[in-house]
Amino acid sequence: MLIMNWSLQSNMNTFSPIPSDDPIQEVIKQVFDMDLDVDGGWGYTQNDPIISHTKTIPTTQLQHTLASMRTHLEMSMTQPAEQRYGGINLTELSKETKNNTDKVTYRVTAMLESDYANFIAAYKRDTEQKHLIWKHILKPVKMLH
Repeated sequence: MLIMNWSLQSNMNTFSPIPSDDPIQEVIKQVFDMDLDVDGGWGYTQNDPIISHTKTIPTTQLQHTLASMRTHLEMSMTQPAEQRYGGINLTELSKETKNNTDKVTYRVTAMLESDYANFIAAYKRDTEQKHLIWKHILKPVKMLH
């Protein structure tokens, strides 16, 4: 079983847990087009663990995949457009195993999608400008015979 531990908050928003009306396996299939042999909840508490039956994916990889899915659902897919986050990254901070249950704690970093889009546009603009400068500086040299 897996319990993922984090409380998602930002300066603008406190994120709500994913409703557990539909089975987790169905949500993952519908939203991410991925077949995972899991059931249970979304891992918010010990009473709501994600239960994995898969043996084909390494445990750490599966845990990170599920945590990424959960953060994208909470921070982006279920938010109004102006409150969606992009550039979402997770870093495992700790893992405790007790009674065949892993409790994994992640640090989640992200920025508003609008800020992320501006950041990427500025990066591309700077990269294109540098490319043009280097293209101008590194002109082909004529060979003298």
